[in-house]
Amino acid sequence: MRILVTGPVASGKTTISSRLGSLLGFPVFNLSQLIIDNKFYTSRDEHFDTYIPDENLLMDYIRTSINPLENFIVDHHSFDIFGNVYFDLIVSISCIDPQDNLFTLRTRLEERKYSEPKILENLKVQLMNVINEELSRFKCKIININNISNENLENGINEIKETINKINKGEIKNRKQLEEEFGEENEDEEENEDEYLEKLMKEILTKQGALGQDEMLDEIQYEGEEGEEEEEFGEEEWKEEEGKV
Repeated sequence: MRILVTGPVASGKTTISSRLGSLLGFPVFNLSQLIIDNKFYTSRDEHFDTYIPDENLLMDYIRTSINPLENFIVDHHSFDIFGNVYFDLIVSISCIDPQDNLFTLRTRLEERKYSEPKILENLKVQLMNVINEELSRFKCKIININNISNENLENGINEIKETINKINKGEIKNRKQLEEEFGEENEDEEENEDEYLEKLMKEILTKQGALGQDEMLDEIQYEGEEGEEEEEFGEEEWKEEEGKV
């Protein structure tokens, strides 16, 4: 069985992957650590305090050292290199506290001594639900866990175990059945970087007082709508002037 555990940085992927590895007896491949240990990178991005992976070297390793295994767990925040039917099960981890804000995730990121640009980038990933949007292309069962408390963590682990039992019993389709149904196509999705959104995120997160997630989204939506209104007004003015000529 192939399992992917993914989510924003500091959401608890490695904690859950390790727990699952011990419970199931599966090897766990932390791709971030694997990339660093084996120097599977082309360069280092100092601004975001991260390495740029060499996908060719990484794919060669996956083909030769991971694919031949019957059971394994992949722990990583990125999964673009994997096909739509590569996994039997995906576990998506989030970190949104009871007040619907991201301050717990921010605290975890700060405790890791990450740079401010890297912190903001990872908060943006959680805020905009980027990972779950990108996971929508996969055909296997996806479990969502909000890893904000020990209770949530334990409930999530139990749900994973129950789901694995259902897959083994044939109640949920495994990857081989999904391959027969959907083939082995892989859709490449490009992630567009939005510098304006990053700037806006920083302004919102540094405002006085606590802003919840919904309030953050409202701020972003308002800014976007305001820009659209200005653009539409400008277009009308242009048409009006053109009619006068």
